[in-house]
Amino acid sequence: MKVSVETTSNLGRKLTIEIPSADVEAKKQIKLREIANTIKMDGFRKGKVPESFLKQRYSKQIHRETVVELIESSLKNALNQEKLIPVDLPGIEEIIDEQGKNLQYVAKFEVFPEIELVDFKTIQLDKFMADIVEEDVDKGIESLKEQFATWIVADKSVAKGDKVVVDFVGSIDGVPFKNGDGKNIPVEIGSEKFIPGFEEGLIGVKAGEKLELAVTFPDDYGVAELAGKSAIFSVTVHTVENKELAKVDEEFAKKIGIQDGDTTKIRDKIKANMEKFISHLVQEDLRNKITDKLMELSEFDIPVALFNRERNMILEDNKKNNPGQKIDMEKLEEEVRKKIKLGLILNKIIKKYDVQANETRMRDKITELSSMFGGNVDLIKRIYKEPNKLLDNVKNSVLTDQALDLVIGYATINDISSTFYDIANRST
Repeated sequence: MKVSVETTSNLGRKLTIEIPSADVEAKKQIKLREIANTIKMDGFRKGKVPESFLKQRYSKQIHRETVVELIESSLKNALNQEKLIPVDLPGIEEIIDEQGKNLQYVAKFEVFPEIELVDFKTIQLDKFMADIVEEDVDKGIESLKEQFATWIVADKSVAKGDKVVVDFVGSIDGVPFKNGDGKNIPVEIGSEKFIPGFEEGLIGVKAGEKLELAVTFPDDYGVAELAGKSAIFSVTVHTVENKELAKVDEEFAKKIGIQDGDTTKIRDKIKANMEKFISHLVQEDLRNKITDKLMELSEFDIPVALFNRERNMILEDNKKNNPGQKIDMEKLEEEVRKKIKLGLILNKIIKKYDVQANETRMRDKITELSSMFGGNVDLIKRIYKEPNKLLDNVKNSVLTDQALDLVIGYATINDISSTFYDIANRST
């Protein structure tokens, strides 16, 4: 077998492979004998069918299968011989397959880029630090009182901070639009969860009132057909509710994880939770910063095959789950390039430093996922027992965190004093 390699671009490769005709004929003869030993034909015993009969009937099939198998095996051997790893399945073309001539073909493909990792010790990162003070705990308690608040029906006009339950029907130029209506929908005034003007327009109304709200959808609204359009919402107000903050009592204590309901432990528990939370934010901030640094300091070409595959997958997913949604292709393609680039850098780090997924981190991540489904124990067991995409995703997530933490461990960290809420606000 003769193999020649041509570089067609930074990542593009062209393999020209030539297989001696004698090897092709030998392979065909082997396949012919295999058929002869298994075929049955009227008038002949098994294995005794004349070769001339078999060639007449099966020669085209044998030749076709032989060429396919030889291309497959020779390509694999050629890639191993030249130490080339294709990004995607090579394209086979320019096949020369003529009687008495050597079998020849061309394989075209991209290889992965060579990535030179920077000296991690040269990287400097700012790390924001904060001690949890009593004032922070006070604010934390107030925030939890809001979180655990209850709503009480009140006979009053709507004010900011109240909640109303409404029915509404939206229309544009007098025509109701798709998904523009709702019944018994709770609206918290000031939450900014509805389009601008909707919540504000409800201030001052009372239960039982009907009104029309004129609003304009933002230019960047998710549904292209509505973006920038003016609309009228016909609204019926059913109830107005006041927020009643939670009391700092035994029930409050149990809600934040104090099983015995001891109220004297509340401040210490909240402080511990805040310390854990801020530690997580600081670590995530460092990972984001090291990610940006690695991307900034690494220059290499992105394989077109990887880019097209990732972009098309996102577009198909969006078409399926968000039909009609307007897509900023320039922004999407930039995000795809960044995702692929980071993935290739991390893969290089993981291989170079032989990073293995930590079992404790794996368990913690799976437990965290299961908590989203109410701490489903069966889900945890199923993830561990059955090979599946979810387990692969968990493993990749853990490996990513470990790789980034490894780089952070080499980098120079500059501690900067801050406050709990400054760090928390910085992360939003």
